[in-house]
Amino acid sequence: MLKRIKIKNKFLILSASLFSLLCISCGEYYKVKVGFAGYLTAEKVEVPLYYGDDYFNEPSTKYNEHLAASSALLAMSGFSSTIGNDYANSPRNAEEFFRVTGFSNFSSNEYGITIPTLHSFGVYCASKKIEDYTLIAVTTRGAGYLAEWGSNFLLGKDGQFATGFGEASDIYISFLKDYISKQNIKGNVKIWTAGYSRGGVGTNISIGRIDEAIDNNEAILGEGVNLKKEDIYCYCFETPAGRIASFNADNSIKEKGSDFSNIHCVVNLNDMVTMVGPSSFKFVRYGKDYYLPDLITDLNYSRYIKKVKEILANLPNAKIVGDYLIDTFNFSQVFNKGQKHNWTMGSFLKTFVNEFCVALGSREKYAEVFEQAFANIFYLIYKNGTPKDSLIDLGINVGKSILLNDTNEIILIDLQHNRSRLWQDLKPCLQSALEKARLEGVTVSEMMDLLKTVVDIVFKIADSEEGLACVPSLFNFKNFHAFASAHYPELLLSHIMALDSNYVGYAYSNLKDSFFTIEVDKTSDFTLKNNGKVIARYENEILDTMMVADEKLDKIVFFVPEAEGYVIESKEKVNFDIYLNSGEFLEEKKISEEDEIKFVGGNSL
Repeated sequence: MLKRIKIKNKFLILSASLFSLLCISCGEYYKVKVGFAGYLTAEKVEVPLYYGDDYFNEPSTKYNEHLAASSALLAMSGFSSTIGNDYANSPRNAEEFFRVTGFSNFSSNEYGITIPTLHSFGVYCASKKIEDYTLIAVTTRGAGYLAEWGSNFLLGKDGQFATGFGEASDIYISFLKDYISKQNIKGNVKIWTAGYSRGGVGTNISIGRIDEAIDNNEAILGEGVNLKKEDIYCYCFETPAGRIASFNADNSIKEKGSDFSNIHCVVNLNDMVTMVGPSSFKFVRYGKDYYLPDLITDLNYSRYIKKVKEILANLPNAKIVGDYLIDTFNFSQVFNKGQKHNWTMGSFLKTFVNEFCVALGSREKYAEVFEQAFANIFYLIYKNGTPKDSLIDLGINVGKSILLNDTNEIILIDLQHNRSRLWQDLKPCLQSALEKARLEGVTVSEMMDLLKTVVDIVFKIADSEEGLACVPSLFNFKNFHAFASAHYPELLLSHIMALDSNYVGYAYSNLKDSFFTIEVDKTSDFTLKNNGKVIARYENEILDTMMVADEKLDKIVFFVPEAEGYVIESKEKVNFDIYLNSGEFLEEKKISEEDEIKFVGGNSL
């Protein structure tokens, strides 16, 4: 009986595989299940995938919601599935992904199947023949990479790329070229590639460099390969920025222009990982940024996020991932000195990162003073494998140590009046948290020496008004989970599914690549409306708004979605300026007076 059942199961598996291959060959879209290594546990999480070779009949310069969803799962399949240190089987989910979508000739680079180091990067390839071309699919290891964490903080003093991300790109391109050579791939080629987080920036820089090589008629992937930019399909998710911006004659950023329109970057404005390397140091991503719906980018955000939460709650590992936390962020108004910030978590983090960069002064200064300290902290944490507790747990332990001993009030007093005592008062809390973290092979004194360097920057950040305003929210340990949750892969996946009609019947929103900021002088009472609906009111020196806003001493800055139908109403003349903002401060620009009139519906203010 057992033998007969076993044979029957093999038959069913074979039948399913043949059915999948037939669907692919017929050019139809079909649904299969694929897996990725889930948050914290690295255990396999299975979800549906909709795939079809027809995705690659359209030019790669067009953002495709269905291909984006498939690409997100391609990226997540590259996460290390290792439990413990058995990295030989790390790419098992990537292998399965390629198999069920009809790819063969799977290959991993050496880093993809060995224990990560400070300078490693896992890359996985497979390919298939479609009509008159070979489609090569490439994914990268964007999670579960242990000591590679330290490399994320290596920005370098100079050069076109952040040092750690540039190294990852070198590994990617070298492996892809070697794969093409070993598989003897010739003639017409198309590339489908995706990456998440660190894997995303390695992918982003690699395809940017390949695009540049094609423009310069360089055979970067070897002779005998016919590759056009419109045949490279690149999707990057929650990716840091790793390229120093270069500028065209009109002062626009070259890397954001049409030369790289085959690169699509999907970004959560609340995710601090996407702010590394910082735009203040002129780091950008190649290609076009698409911002996940947010209060800043979508007037229908509340309806949309309800669907995201529903999808998140129904994922197989929902209990481990937990609830949607971004909206629980609590900004402290302790040090605002007459200003009021109605910030989202993303607005707060963007301001904090900018103040961090201002305090440092330059990329060169960061590299000289802090780069190695940050890298060494993460190297020490992960040098002996996955720690028993996560980095989030470590952060929470720090927060608990501070709050349970009322140390937070002491620290805030130190920042205002007695900064020479800050390290002395903070040190016991950090020691306690490190002892609870159980970092094998790492002494508390090793970590404390490095953390002292990091704490020093708090002094510098607190020197500015906005920097000082940020500090209390950092010492609110309830925010730690919210900060971390913005980068959960499962959250990204829930967003992508809500944006794809294959999963929800119709797309709940559209991705935007920009938003507006409206700066209104506080010289008179006014009301801000959108399509007749009041979204902000300033009356008797009191601001009441449902929008993201900064109330400064002399003006109010509103962050609003790019849309029509805004009107500013006031009994007296109110001066205002409107800026189009791509999310990178380098791309912010004041719109013309003519456009301002169109923007506010032609009303006289």
